[in-house]
Amino acid sequence: MIHASLAYARLPGLPPEIQSTLRKIDEQARRQDKEGRTPLHWAAIKGDKVRTLTLMDSCADPSIKDKDGKTALDYAEAGFGKYHRDVARLIRSRGPMRAKE
Repeated sequence: MIHASLAYARLPGLPPEIQSTLRKIDEQARRQDKEGRTPLHWAAIKGDKVRTLTLMDSCADPSIKDKDGKTALDYAEAGFGKYHRDVARLIRSRGPMRAKE
């Protein structure tokens, strides 16, 4: 899957500065903390629909697993908050169900 910002970065005629900025956005969305969690993991843990949608629309990779082997979808499905089901549904509709083993 080519994410939106990477796809735009490949458009002919875009200035190098813009291409570089778009690549940095992708890198930030995939950056993992010391537990291996990405911003998408944290949005799912918190049941944050707006951040999940923003990340999924830009460049988040829902197949990334943390150190416990869990994806953002795993956390959304395990959550008990008001919006966790919505977040899980959103992740399922926008990306791969599970990371490949």
